[in-house]
Amino acid sequence: MLERLQLGVQMIRRWTSQEGAIVVGGRHERFRSCLITALFFCVFVFLLKPEVNNSLAFFDLPDIASDRFWNIVLFAVSVVCIALYIVRRHFDPFFLLMAAALVWIALSTAINGGEFKRLWNDWLPLLAVVGLVGAFVRSNWLELTRAMLAACLLYLLLNLAGIFLDGRIGLQAQNYLFFGVRTITFKVAVPAILCAFLLDVAQERRISALSVFTCLLSIFETFVGYCATTLVAILVFIALRIACESRVMRPKLNIFVYATIDIVACLSIVILRAQNAFAWFIEGVLHRSVTLSGRVGIWDTVFTLLGNGHLALGYGASYTWNTIFVDGKVYMHAHNDLLNLLMTGGIVLTVLVTVFFAVAALQLYRCRSSEYAAILAAAVFCFMIIGVFEVTNCIGSFFLLAMSYGVKDFVGGKSVA
Repeated sequence: MLERLQLGVQMIRRWTSQEGAIVVGGRHERFRSCLITALFFCVFVFLLKPEVNNSLAFFDLPDIASDRFWNIVLFAVSVVCIALYIVRRHFDPFFLLMAAALVWIALSTAINGGEFKRLWNDWLPLLAVVGLVGAFVRSNWLELTRAMLAACLLYLLLNLAGIFLDGRIGLQAQNYLFFGVRTITFKVAVPAILCAFLLDVAQERRISALSVFTCLLSIFETFVGYCATTLVAILVFIALRIACESRVMRPKLNIFVYATIDIVACLSIVILRAQNAFAWFIEGVLHRSVTLSGRVGIWDTVFTLLGNGHLALGYGASYTWNTIFVDGKVYMHAHNDLLNLLMTGGIVLTVLVTVFFAVAALQLYRCRSSEYAAILAAAVFCFMIIGVFEVTNCIGSFFLLAMSYGVKDFVGGKSVA
């Protein structure tokens, strides 16, 4: 039995490594690349939206299996991804920090008497995508990028199909799209644009029809399922992509500059409420509320909740949909990345995730003159912008961080045919 397992591991290593491939006139290599991309695609499609029955219900299709079955599949896929990392790579600080964060969330959940469903459904897949990218980024980063692009585009296209089937097209005409409520479209839009831009660089192109299509599709869906934060983030991303063409600008537009801007913005908006000073413009011109669609009330409630001894430990993974009540209405989460971490695992989790982020950011900074690193840093900044008002711990953002940590492995990558 042990010999068969070792043989299987050797076959996986041989098949997925560039050096082990047997190439016959390039045809076998292309077939192998397409097959690996297809396998990654299947994993990403499922991890991005494992609520398969909800997806089927959107188009009035019957369930093909129970929710319990899909939860078991999610757990199994996550375990396989983590196992592949263990087989192919030695443990590195990036993976270990993510694993430590998961363990701490489990402890916090147990201490608070919470349920572990959210831990398995929301956090374990994030460790899985970190493991999958870590296992293959050295040898198959192009396949990973293509697969994530295809998976995200699939959901964007299904969103589009739902919009046209419904028939309501216009500003804020849709509240729910196929992928989910309109405010989470960024979870597939930002990684899709990122991957399209990375492939442009790999093909030595400034722009391609695919990247233009991906940007326009994302902007359209963000317009119809209106989310101002996501729309601003996408437009900033496009502007930064153009700026990344300049070799002079790349080192200046680095990840630590973006992080500083984000920290200042978070403190100004969430803590100091600088938006109140611009009420005349926000309410008088934009006709929006300085409460930011009720987020200010949510943040105030979170500050109160963290002031009763939970600041160090948090409330565990199951705090979502159970803890934050404002005017008799329950809210899913804290609507801010930092506050979400504090609510989930307190200061301990916040420190672990901060170091986790810093480890990836350091790799981006070291490669800051590279166009690949510049684009990855700009994508991270997009999630930072959105993270001031939403929670961005999702498959797309952790895929991005894992690719950022491994950027040194493909920063000098060859162009593709």
